[in-house]
Amino acid sequence: MKDRPRQRATLPNFATPQTGGHPGACGIVRPHHDQQPADADVCWDATLRRLRAAATEAGRSAVDWWEQDTIGGRATGDVRAIAGRVLAGIDDGDPAVLDLLPRLDLSGQRADGPIEADLYTAATGPADSTWSALGDSRRGEAIDVYRDAFDTAVLDRVTNLCRQTAEPAVRSKPGADPTATDRFERTENHHDQPDRRPVRRRR
Repeated sequence: MKDRPRQRATLPNFATPQTGGHPGACGIVRPHHDQQPADADVCWDATLRRLRAAATEAGRSAVDWWEQDTIGGRATGDVRAIAGRVLAGIDDGDPAVLDLLPRLDLSGQRADGPIEADLYTAATGPADSTWSALGDSRRGEAIDVYRDAFDTAVLDRVTNLCRQTAEPAVRSKPGADPTATDRFERTENHHDQPDRRPVRRRR
């Protein structure tokens, strides 16, 4: 009897260096058209790159809103101290801090929240494979890639903004040499020091 596609079958003569199998091993019969062509893998890699780029942009945009309420124009209190606490929490992996950062919510509990299919379509465009045409494995891979890129962008952006806020900046006029203030401070400090040049005695 001929084995049908996707039927489990015993493979009596399957011991080859390429397969690494052994006589009596079990496998699944697959028709030839089930094999993914090489160009399909290339297209999928391009899709994942678009997902990463879209997620990175979304993460940065989310942080821009977070910044306004936390250390930006709408924030209250000592923003420099707040920025310092956020940086310390990120370094320590403190959940009390990390849970307050923007995150990707795909739970579907928010009426205005995104869903997986919408994120995929917005990132890849209608010309790409539709979400419904993807198998479970590629759906999971796509969301994992998107979430990882989003979280990475959030941490990088928050860290950079908090460092700029926590560390005192050197103020200078637009277009001026950024090292001019530092040179000026060194010059002032030099003038404040007593003259230590040796005094020449008259003969």
